[in-house]
Amino acid sequence: MAKEEIRWSAQEFTYYEKDIRWFWISGIVALALVVIAIWQNNFLFAVFVTIAEMMIVFYGRRAPRELDFSLSKKGLHIEGVKFYPHERLAGFAVVDNEHDPLNPNIRELILQTKTLTEGYLKITIASEDEEPIRDLLNQFLPEINYKASLSDFIGRLIRF
Repeated sequence: MAKEEIRWSAQEFTYYEKDIRWFWISGIVALALVVIAIWQNNFLFAVFVTIAEMMIVFYGRRAPRELDFSLSKKGLHIEGVKFYPHERLAGFAVVDNEHDPLNPNIRELILQTKTLTEGYLKITIASEDEEPIRDLLNQFLPEINYKASLSDFIGRLIRF
């Protein structure tokens, strides 16, 4: 029998330590793209790359916050502020966190939303919480076969 409510805490994203080389490489790539954009007389792209690089540096330095999650028969609460009722979700998957061999007891709960703008919610869960969460979600949502996207792969590759 599934629990009425499951509570846990997790970091809002997987943080990878970045040394000065990571920032230098990011800056060199951005500078090369700006030079190419200016050479092509595409000044809007040059502005876009500059703004994107500033955001990458800002978010690359930011440490994740610890968030509280609560899953119930009503839906998913995040920090008691954001709420996703089951009706807004299309399905779920629980996948191993194979890209982090240092934490083998970690799984990733992936919730597919029904809106195109939100796409997927990815939430870290402990392996001991996997079965209770799966049992509760199976009452309301179908289990989907999640395939990692190109952006997932690139994000792990560049450790962002």
